[in-house]
Amino acid sequence: MINMLKKLNTWINSFKQRPHVKRPLAETIQLTSSRYIINDRTVLAVRIGQLSDITALITIQEQCYQGRAPWHRQALVNEMVNNPDSLFIVVYDEGDPVAFVSAWFRQSECHITNIATIPSYSRQGIATCLINQITHIARSLGMKLMTLEVRLSNTSAQRLYQDLGFEPETIRAGYYSDSNEDAVHMVRELSVLGKI
Repeated sequence: MINMLKKLNTWINSFKQRPHVKRPLAETIQLTSSRYIINDRTVLAVRIGQLSDITALITIQEQCYQGRAPWHRQALVNEMVNNPDSLFIVVYDEGDPVAFVSAWFRQSECHITNIATIPSYSRQGIATCLINQITHIARSLGMKLMTLEVRLSNTSAQRLYQDLGFEPETIRAGYYSDSNEDAVHMVRELSVLGKI
């Protein structure tokens, strides 16, 4: 009996010394809605991104960024497989990918790393829907701050983010490696109640 207790104690101590493995956010959170309606008739499917969505994420980027995908396949796989703080939300119209958002949730900050809507679906509230989903998740996880970067030349996106409660904080010189364009770093405090 004493041997058995020693073995059990040894096993418990070895378990305590193992590094804690964090479950990916994609396995632990739920969206506020799995549907989004545009034009009073078209129902879009909204879901948590997974490895089967990698090709869709690349397709969306290529349509948004003149045939380029800034986040290539391996980077996307790495985010989904190796970064438990990363989350993707993807929007489909009858199986065709039309938009996505990705974010990191670390300590008390949610950082939106990318948001893209293909041009034929822009200005229909999809980006707002995605940011609202991310905001809801951030609040449910106790985040205090949301941040993002946006191209200095993209004034329409800056206006959208300001409408959603983000404020410009600083300019990040040469932030975008493809063009050396500056970025506006924008911040939203979640402790202040406002639009979700």
